[in-house]
Amino acid sequence: TINYYMLPAATQKHNVVTKPVPSLLIEHIELSDYLTQPGLVLQTSPNKMHISKSNLWAERLDRALPKALQNSLHQRSDQYSYHLNHPAHTRQPDLRVRLRVDSLHPTTDGLVIASGRYQLTMAKAQNKPIIKYFYFERTLDDDGYEASVKEMDILIDLIAQDILHTVQTHFTVSD
Repeated sequence: TINYYMLPAATQKHNVVTKPVPSLLIEHIELSDYLTQPGLVLQTSPNKMHISKSNLWAERLDRALPKALQNSLHQRSDQYSYHLNHPAHTRQPDLRVRLRVDSLHPTTDGLVIASGRYQLTMAKAQNKPIIKYFYFERTLDDDGYEASVKEMDILIDLIAQDILHTVQTHFTVSD
């Protein structure tokens, strides 16, 4: 039997912002090579990863993760409009974020881990980019890939929360 999993936040729909607000462009999300595999990953020891052949992503993680992050950002704050980097997006964004995900997986120790870094850049200012490293973990209450994917979704929300906190701390966007 093959099981397929989706990040819950990647499937949520959100309302379009109609008032003029600054824009934040999710410019690029880079994943560690092992996260680009179709199978879900389980860390079985400090330096060993198992990639499942029967528990697969329904949508590639490099496509689902940007949508999940965009939806989490939108759910957390309506102070910005959030956009993915694709040809239809032609407006110059006020802020840009680039994300590098080094880990997003469960462990046999009953944890789910997300780590990496992101870079925030303000489009119109001479500010240097802000680079911030993150590491989040959650304890699994249940065994299995389904419980792990639910926790990964919460970790993505924590990354969104961290990005918004960094934006609010370091940037002021005005018309």
